[in-house]
Parts: sequence; structure tokens; C-alpha cells
Amino acid sequence: HNIISLYSQKAGFFLIKRKSDLIFVDNNKLRDTLVAKGFPADKLFITSMGIDKQFIESIP
Repeated sequence: HNIISLYSQKAGFFLIKRKSDLIFVDNNKLRDTLVAKGFPADKLFITSMGIDKQFIESIP
């Protein structure tokens, strides 16, 4: 592994953990992984990828 990439990722995670009001993730596994890495669970919001086809079709 590249040591610069490792420390860049750690710095990025540190800033995201401390400064973000809300963090969007696309699945439960990623949420659980981030919580295990110290991200605050109350800031993590799971959102589905894609669109709600029924909702779009219901728009006049």
C-alpha cells in the first residue's frame, strides 16, 4: 500500500467524522463499517441508489 494514500485517507476520514453534519451511505454494510471505524451512527443516513419508478410514473 502507498503510505501517502493511507495517510490521505486517514486525514479525510478524520475531517469527515468531525465536520460533517450528515453522511449519506448506500447500504447497511457500509454504514456498519463506518460505525466500526468511529463514525457517529446518528450522522449516517442510508439512502437507496436509483429512482422510485412508481413515484416518477405517478407525476402528472
